[in-house]
Amino acid sequence: MSIQAKTGIERFAESPSRHRLLEQESLILEATEVLSELMARENISKAEMARRLGRSKSYVTQVLDGSANLTLRTLADLGWALGYSFRLQARNQDCGYRVSLHGLRYTTPRSRVQPTWSINFILQPGHGPEIAQPQNTELALCA
Repeated sequence: MSIQAKTGIERFAESPSRHRLLEQESLILEATEVLSELMARENISKAEMARRLGRSKSYVTQVLDGSANLTLRTLADLGWALGYSFRLQARNQDCGYRVSLHGLRYTTPRSRVQPTWSINFILQPGHGPEIAQPQNTELALCA
């Protein structure tokens, strides 16, 4: 029998309020790291990013170091300035299935948006129903 010690992060996240905080900080870290990587890949400096956004260089620095409030609108603006768009994906922490908006289609001249949702089931042994299917099954739903 093997007993595995919990990591400091696992012990920290045992409390629901601290687990919630950890989820918030993890998402902010992921977003700022992706932004930094895209800026490096596109060879765009903080000063150039600020110019494209019509903001100050210190604002861009605050966004990238996580001290500015990074809203979804801000993230979309930053992606636009880099020539990229962001898409969200939610993953169930217990069973591992993922849900994301697959794409938007404009269906009428009045710009009515018809989203297409996709659900990706990532089945893990011991979690959820035992279904004999490939590990990455995608189900597209039109809403």
